[in-house]
Formats: sequence, C-alpha cells, structure tokens
Amino acid sequence: MVNAMSRETVMRQYIDTVRGSYDRILIDCQPSLGMLPVNALAAADSTIIPVQAQYPHQGIG
Repeated sequence: MVNAMSRETVMRQYIDTVRGSYDRILIDCQPSLGMLPVNALAAADSTIIPVQAQYPHQGIG
C-alpha cells in the first residue's frame, strides 16, 4: 500500500460501501501516525481521543 494512489483514503472508500448496513462503525487503532491511524482519521466522521487523568503532583515542602 506504500505506493498506492490516495492510500490515506482506502479505508474511507471501503467504509462508504458498507455504511448503510451499520448504525455506528468503531475503528480502534494504536496511537501513532502509521497508515492505519491515518486511514482511520481520514475515514472518520468524528473522533474520540482518550487521555489518562492524573492528579497534579504535590511535592513535600
């Protein structure tokens, strides 16, 4: 797929063919900028980006 034309839209083209059969399509992928996440972002109507909540560090004074 490295040399494919419009390689970042391959997933969107496939999803468009099956979109009518589903209410929601969830695409879960690793946090990187490889071809899978780029295709997923290009195919998405919206995104959810999870983050880890942390309390602020309080030093001993």
